[in-house]
Amino acid sequence: MNRRIFLLILVTLCLIFGLCSCSCSTDEGEHNHNHNTQSSVPSSTSNSTRPDNQNPTPPNTDIKCEHYWYNVEIDKNTSSTSSVYLKGRCYLCGDELLREAITTVSLSEWKNALSSENLKSFTVFNGHTYSNYDEKSSSSWKIENDIFTEDYFINSNKNSSSYLTDKYSGYSLMYSKFTYNMESRTYVYTIDESSSIELGFADGQLISHSSTSKNGENTKKSDTLYLNHNKINVSIPDYFFDIFNKMIAEENLTSTSLSSNMRKDLAEFLKTLTFDGSIEISFLENGGLSVYFYYENSKTDPIFNEQYSSITIVGKDEKIKSITIGNYSLVF
Repeated sequence: MNRRIFLLILVTLCLIFGLCSCSCSTDEGEHNHNHNTQSSVPSSTSNSTRPDNQNPTPPNTDIKCEHYWYNVEIDKNTSSTSSVYLKGRCYLCGDELLREAITTVSLSEWKNALSSENLKSFTVFNGHTYSNYDEKSSSSWKIENDIFTEDYFINSNKNSSSYLTDKYSGYSLMYSKFTYNMESRTYVYTIDESSSIELGFADGQLISHSSTSKNGENTKKSDTLYLNHNKINVSIPDYFFDIFNKMIAEENLTSTSLSSNMRKDLAEFLKTLTFDGSIEISFLENGGLSVYFYYENSKTDPIFNEQYSSITIVGKDEKIKSITIGNYSLVF
Protein backbone atom coordinates (compact mmCIF):
# COMPACT_ATOMS: atom_id res chain seq x y z
CA MET A 1 0.00 0.00 0.00
CA ASN A 2 1.18 3.52 -0.70
CA ARG A 3 2.92 4.80 2.44
CA ARG A 4 1.05 8.15 2.38
CA ILE A 5 -2.34 6.39 2.23
CA PHE A 6 -1.35 4.10 5.12
CA LEU A 7 -0.22 7.04 7.26
CA LEU A 8 -3.44 8.91 6.47
CA ILE A 9 -5.53 5.93 7.60
CA LEU A 10 -3.37 5.50 10.71
CA VAL A 11 -3.81 9.15 11.75
CA THR A 12 -7.57 8.94 11.10
CA LEU A 13 -7.86 5.86 13.28
CA CYS A 14 -5.94 7.51 16.10
CA LEU A 15 -8.30 10.49 16.00
CA ILE A 16 -11.33 8.19 16.05
CA PHE A 17 -10.04 6.17 18.98
CA GLY A 18 -9.13 9.37 20.86
CA LEU A 19 -12.50 11.07 20.32
CA CYS A 20 -14.72 8.01 20.82
CA SER A 21 -15.87 8.03 24.44
CA CYS A 22 -18.06 4.96 23.91
CA SER A 23 -20.26 5.77 26.89
CA CYS A 24 -23.56 4.67 25.32
CA SER A 25 -25.77 1.78 26.29
CA THR A 26 -26.28 -0.82 23.58
CA ASP A 27 -28.76 -3.32 22.26
CA GLU A 28 -26.70 -6.14 23.76
CA GLY A 29 -26.63 -4.40 27.16
CA GLU A 30 -24.26 -2.63 29.53
CA HIS A 31 -20.54 -3.19 29.45
CA ASN A 32 -17.32 -2.73 31.39
CA HIS A 33 -15.27 0.36 30.48
CA ASN A 34 -11.74 -1.01 30.17
CA HIS A 35 -10.55 1.03 27.17
CA ASN A 36 -7.81 -1.50 26.56
CA THR A 37 -6.20 -0.36 23.32
CA GLN A 38 -3.77 -3.28 23.46
CA SER A 39 -6.62 -5.77 23.05
CA SER A 40 -7.32 -8.12 20.16
CA VAL A 41 -9.37 -5.46 18.39
CA PRO A 42 -8.32 -5.22 14.71
CA SER A 43 -6.29 -2.07 14.24
CA SER A 44 -3.91 -0.70 11.66
CA THR A 45 -1.42 -0.28 14.51
CA SER A 46 -1.40 -4.00 15.34
CA ASN A 47 0.90 -5.15 12.53
CA SER A 48 1.99 -2.71 9.83
CA THR A 49 3.72 -5.47 7.86
CA ARG A 50 0.74 -7.78 7.58
CA PRO A 51 -0.20 -8.72 3.97
CA ASP A 52 -3.58 -6.99 4.19
CA ASN A 53 -5.09 -5.32 1.18
CA GLN A 54 -6.37 -2.53 3.40
CA ASN A 55 -5.69 -2.37 7.11
CA PRO A 56 -8.91 -2.75 9.14
CA THR A 57 -10.80 0.46 9.80
CA PRO A 58 -13.82 0.97 12.07
CA PRO A 59 -17.19 0.26 10.45
CA ASN A 60 -19.60 3.15 9.96
CA THR A 61 -22.22 3.56 12.69
CA ASP A 62 -25.02 6.11 13.00
CA ILE A 63 -23.63 7.56 16.25
CA LYS A 64 -19.87 7.54 16.73
CA CYS A 65 -19.98 6.58 20.39
CA GLU A 66 -22.12 3.49 19.82
CA HIS A 67 -20.24 0.24 20.07
CA TYR A 68 -19.76 -2.17 17.19
CA TRP A 69 -19.59 -5.57 18.92
CA TYR A 70 -17.57 -8.44 17.49
CA ASN A 71 -15.95 -11.62 18.86
CA VAL A 72 -19.20 -12.15 20.80
CA GLU A 73 -19.75 -15.42 22.64
CA ILE A 74 -22.83 -16.76 24.43
CA ASP A 75 -21.89 -18.28 27.79
CA LYS A 76 -24.62 -20.52 29.25
CA ASN A 77 -22.80 -21.03 32.55
CA THR A 78 -25.31 -19.10 34.67
CA SER A 79 -27.36 -20.13 37.68
CA SER A 80 -30.57 -19.38 35.80
CA THR A 81 -31.92 -21.55 32.99
CA SER A 82 -33.51 -18.49 31.38
CA SER A 83 -30.40 -16.34 31.00
CA VAL A 84 -26.91 -16.33 29.44
CA TYR A 85 -23.79 -14.20 29.65
CA LEU A 86 -22.90 -12.19 26.56
CA LYS A 87 -19.16 -11.72 26.16
CA GLY A 88 -17.43 -9.75 23.42
CA ARG A 89 -15.42 -6.71 22.47
CA CYS A 90 -15.99 -3.40 20.71
CA TYR A 91 -14.27 -3.13 17.33
CA LEU A 92 -14.12 0.66 17.67
CA CYS A 93 -12.51 1.20 21.07
CA GLY A 94 -11.71 -2.12 22.72
CA ASP A 95 -14.31 -2.00 25.49
CA GLU A 96 -15.43 -5.39 26.74
CA LEU A 97 -19.02 -6.63 26.70
CA LEU A 98 -20.02 -8.70 29.72
CA ARG A 99 -23.69 -8.87 30.60
CA GLU A 100 -26.27 -11.36 31.78
CA ALA A 101 -29.22 -11.35 29.39
CA ILE A 102 -32.69 -12.90 29.57
CA THR A 103 -33.32 -15.51 26.89
CA THR A 104 -37.08 -16.02 27.22
CA VAL A 105 -39.60 -13.91 25.28
CA SER A 106 -43.37 -13.45 25.25
CA LEU A 107 -45.44 -13.70 22.08
CA SER A 108 -45.38 -9.94 21.56
CA GLU A 109 -41.62 -9.80 22.19
CA TRP A 110 -41.12 -12.67 19.73
CA LYS A 111 -43.02 -10.87 16.98
CA ASN A 112 -41.20 -7.60 17.66
CA ALA A 113 -37.76 -9.23 17.68
CA LEU A 114 -38.37 -10.82 14.26
CA SER A 115 -40.08 -7.80 12.68
CA SER A 116 -38.59 -5.75 9.85
CA GLU A 117 -39.20 -2.63 11.94
CA ASN A 118 -36.94 -3.92 14.70
CA LEU A 119 -34.34 -5.32 12.31
CA LYS A 120 -33.75 -2.38 9.98
CA SER A 121 -30.02 -2.92 10.36
CA PHE A 122 -27.79 -5.48 12.05
CA THR A 123 -24.57 -7.46 11.85
CA VAL A 124 -24.54 -11.15 10.99
CA PHE A 125 -21.60 -13.30 12.07
CA ASN A 126 -21.20 -16.70 10.47
CA GLY A 127 -17.91 -18.54 10.24
CA HIS A 128 -15.14 -15.98 9.78
CA THR A 129 -17.24 -13.24 8.16
CA TYR A 130 -19.07 -10.26 9.63
CA SER A 131 -21.84 -8.95 7.34
CA ASN A 132 -23.49 -5.59 7.97
CA TYR A 133 -26.98 -4.88 6.62
CA ASP A 134 -29.03 -1.70 6.44
CA GLU A 135 -32.18 -0.87 4.46
CA LYS A 136 -30.35 -0.12 1.19
CA SER A 137 -26.96 -1.79 1.26
CA SER A 138 -24.67 -4.30 2.91
CA SER A 139 -20.99 -4.93 3.50
CA SER A 140 -18.85 -7.73 4.84
CA TRP A 141 -15.36 -8.13 6.24
CA LYS A 142 -13.13 -10.82 7.64
CA ILE A 143 -9.61 -11.42 8.89
CA GLU A 144 -8.40 -14.85 7.86
CA ASN A 145 -4.79 -16.05 7.90
CA ASP A 146 -3.90 -12.52 9.06
CA ILE A 147 -5.33 -11.08 5.83
CA PHE A 148 -8.09 -8.47 5.90
CA THR A 149 -10.63 -8.35 3.06
CA GLU A 150 -13.93 -6.50 2.68
CA ASP A 151 -16.85 -6.17 0.25
CA TYR A 152 -19.53 -3.51 -0.25
CA PHE A 153 -22.91 -3.91 -1.96
CA ILE A 154 -24.25 -0.39 -2.37
CA ASN A 155 -27.90 0.27 -3.30
CA SER A 156 -28.24 -3.46 -3.69
CA ASN A 157 -30.88 -6.12 -3.20
CA LYS A 158 -28.47 -7.57 -0.64
CA ASN A 159 -30.02 -5.49 2.15
CA SER A 160 -31.74 -6.05 5.48
CA SER A 161 -35.20 -6.37 3.96
CA SER A 162 -34.25 -9.09 1.46
CA TYR A 163 -32.23 -10.92 4.12
CA LEU A 164 -35.19 -11.02 6.51
CA THR A 165 -37.57 -12.13 3.76
CA ASP A 166 -35.30 -15.05 2.93
CA LYS A 167 -34.66 -16.06 6.56
CA TYR A 168 -37.54 -15.03 8.79
CA SER A 169 -40.67 -14.36 6.76
CA GLY A 170 -42.53 -17.27 8.43
CA TYR A 171 -40.92 -17.56 11.85
CA SER A 172 -42.65 -14.51 13.36
CA LEU A 173 -45.99 -16.39 13.16
CA MET A 174 -44.65 -19.68 14.56
CA TYR A 175 -44.23 -18.83 18.24
CA SER A 176 -46.48 -21.71 19.38
CA LYS A 177 -44.54 -24.23 17.26
CA PHE A 178 -41.23 -23.51 19.03
CA THR A 179 -40.43 -24.98 22.47
CA TYR A 180 -38.04 -23.32 24.90
CA ASN A 181 -35.09 -25.56 25.78
CA MET A 182 -33.57 -24.75 29.18
CA GLU A 183 -30.29 -26.49 28.36
CA SER A 184 -29.57 -24.68 25.09
CA ARG A 185 -31.39 -21.47 26.23
CA THR A 186 -33.03 -21.32 22.81
CA TYR A 187 -36.43 -21.92 21.22
CA VAL A 188 -36.42 -25.14 19.20
CA TYR A 189 -38.64 -26.13 16.29
CA THR A 190 -38.37 -29.78 15.25
CA ILE A 191 -38.98 -30.08 11.52
CA ASP A 192 -38.61 -33.86 11.42
CA GLU A 193 -36.53 -36.54 13.14
CA SER A 194 -33.38 -35.42 11.34
CA SER A 195 -33.60 -31.61 11.31
CA SER A 196 -34.46 -28.72 13.60
CA ILE A 197 -34.25 -24.94 13.94
CA GLU A 198 -33.17 -22.96 17.03
CA LEU A 199 -33.71 -19.26 17.69
CA GLY A 200 -31.96 -17.51 20.57
CA PHE A 201 -32.90 -14.18 22.15
CA ALA A 202 -31.18 -11.77 24.53
CA ASP A 203 -33.31 -9.19 26.35
CA GLY A 204 -35.93 -9.19 23.60
CA GLN A 205 -33.52 -9.10 20.66
CA LEU A 206 -32.74 -11.91 18.22
CA ILE A 207 -29.22 -13.05 19.04
CA SER A 208 -28.78 -16.41 17.31
CA HIS A 209 -30.11 -18.79 14.67
CA SER A 210 -29.03 -22.41 14.36
CA SER A 211 -30.06 -25.19 12.02
CA THR A 212 -29.29 -28.85 12.67
CA SER A 213 -29.49 -31.75 10.25
CA LYS A 214 -28.63 -35.40 10.77
CA ASN A 215 -27.54 -37.95 8.20
CA GLY A 216 -27.11 -41.28 9.89
CA GLU A 217 -24.54 -40.82 12.63
CA ASN A 218 -23.34 -37.50 11.20
CA THR A 219 -24.82 -34.28 12.58
CA LYS A 220 -24.27 -30.92 10.91
CA LYS A 221 -25.06 -27.68 12.72
CA SER A 222 -24.72 -24.10 11.47
CA ASP A 223 -24.70 -21.18 13.90
CA THR A 224 -25.31 -17.51 13.12
CA LEU A 225 -25.11 -14.59 15.55
CA TYR A 226 -27.00 -11.28 15.22
CA LEU A 227 -25.32 -8.18 16.68
CA ASN A 228 -25.38 -4.35 16.58
CA HIS A 229 -29.14 -4.12 16.14
CA ASN A 230 -30.39 -0.95 14.41
CA LYS A 231 -27.13 1.00 14.40
CA ILE A 232 -25.49 -0.05 11.13
CA ASN A 233 -25.15 2.49 8.31
CA VAL A 234 -23.37 1.02 5.30
CA SER A 235 -21.45 3.46 3.09
CA ILE A 236 -18.34 3.47 0.92
CA PRO A 237 -15.28 4.28 3.07
CA ASP A 238 -13.41 7.50 2.30
CA TYR A 239 -10.11 5.73 1.63
CA PHE A 240 -11.70 3.94 -1.36
CA PHE A 241 -12.02 7.17 -3.34
CA ASP A 242 -8.34 8.02 -2.88
CA ILE A 243 -7.33 4.60 -4.21
CA PHE A 244 -9.89 4.60 -7.03
CA ASN A 245 -8.99 8.08 -8.31
CA LYS A 246 -5.30 7.17 -8.46
CA MET A 247 -6.13 3.90 -10.19
CA ILE A 248 -8.10 5.50 -13.05
CA ALA A 249 -5.69 8.40 -13.63
CA GLU A 250 -4.82 8.89 -17.31
CA GLU A 251 -1.15 8.03 -16.80
CA ASN A 252 -2.20 4.56 -15.62
CA LEU A 253 -4.25 3.83 -18.73
CA THR A 254 -1.31 2.50 -20.74
CA SER A 255 -2.57 -0.16 -23.12
CA THR A 256 -1.26 -1.20 -26.52
CA SER A 257 -4.86 -1.30 -27.79
CA LEU A 258 -5.46 2.38 -26.98
CA SER A 259 -4.36 5.35 -29.00
CA SER A 260 -3.45 8.59 -27.27
CA ASN A 261 -6.84 10.12 -28.08
CA MET A 262 -8.73 7.04 -26.90
CA ARG A 263 -6.76 7.07 -23.65
CA LYS A 264 -7.81 10.65 -23.02
CA ASP A 265 -11.44 9.85 -23.87
CA LEU A 266 -11.38 6.84 -21.55
CA ALA A 267 -9.88 8.89 -18.70
CA GLU A 268 -12.61 11.52 -19.11
CA PHE A 269 -15.27 8.82 -19.25
CA LEU A 270 -14.04 7.19 -16.04
CA LYS A 271 -14.13 10.55 -14.25
CA THR A 272 -17.86 10.83 -15.00
CA LEU A 273 -18.68 7.60 -13.15
CA THR A 274 -20.82 8.29 -10.09
CA PHE A 275 -21.45 6.22 -6.99
CA ASP A 276 -25.15 6.98 -6.60
CA GLY A 277 -26.34 3.79 -8.26
CA SER A 278 -25.79 0.07 -7.72
CA ILE A 279 -22.15 -0.80 -7.07
CA GLU A 280 -20.15 -3.73 -5.76
CA ILE A 281 -16.69 -3.07 -4.35
CA SER A 282 -14.25 -5.77 -3.22
CA PHE A 283 -10.96 -5.14 -1.45
CA LEU A 284 -9.11 -8.39 -2.10
CA GLU A 285 -5.95 -9.72 -0.54
CA ASN A 286 -2.49 -8.51 -1.56
CA GLY A 287 -3.58 -5.11 -2.85
CA GLY A 288 -6.40 -6.22 -5.15
CA LEU A 289 -9.47 -4.08 -5.80
CA SER A 290 -12.54 -4.78 -7.95
CA VAL A 291 -15.30 -2.25 -8.68
CA TYR A 292 -18.49 -3.30 -10.47
CA PHE A 293 -21.09 -0.77 -11.64
CA TYR A 294 -24.40 -2.09 -12.93
CA TYR A 295 -27.37 -0.25 -14.42
CA GLU A 296 -31.05 -1.00 -14.96
CA ASN A 297 -31.07 0.78 -18.34
CA SER A 298 -28.43 0.34 -21.03
CA LYS A 299 -26.12 3.19 -21.96
CA THR A 300 -23.81 3.95 -24.89
CA ASP A 301 -20.11 4.17 -24.14
CA PRO A 302 -18.01 6.90 -25.83
CA ILE A 303 -15.05 4.59 -26.50
CA PHE A 304 -16.53 1.77 -28.57
CA ASN A 305 -19.93 3.39 -29.22
CA GLU A 306 -21.64 0.22 -27.99
CA GLN A 307 -24.44 -0.46 -25.51
CA TYR A 308 -23.50 -1.54 -22.01
CA SER A 309 -25.28 -2.19 -18.70
CA SER A 310 -22.23 -2.84 -16.53
CA ILE A 311 -18.67 -1.69 -16.00
CA THR A 312 -15.98 -3.66 -14.17
CA ILE A 313 -12.70 -2.09 -13.12
CA VAL A 314 -9.94 -4.24 -11.60
CA GLY A 315 -6.78 -2.90 -10.02
CA LYS A 316 -3.86 -3.89 -7.85
CA ASP A 317 -1.67 -1.71 -5.63
CA GLU A 318 -3.49 1.42 -6.86
CA LYS A 319 -2.72 0.55 -10.50
CA ILE A 320 -5.41 -0.34 -13.01
CA LYS A 321 -5.26 -3.86 -14.48
CA SER A 322 -8.36 -4.14 -16.63
CA ILE A 323 -11.60 -2.39 -17.61
CA THR A 324 -14.65 -4.16 -18.99
CA ILE A 325 -17.41 -2.02 -20.51
CA GLY A 326 -20.27 -4.24 -21.56
CA ASN A 327 -18.72 -6.90 -23.82
CA TYR A 328 -15.44 -5.04 -24.42
CA SER A 329 -12.38 -5.53 -22.20
CA LEU A 330 -9.12 -3.63 -22.00
CA VAL A 331 -6.04 -5.02 -20.26
CA PHE A 332 -3.34 -2.69 -18.96
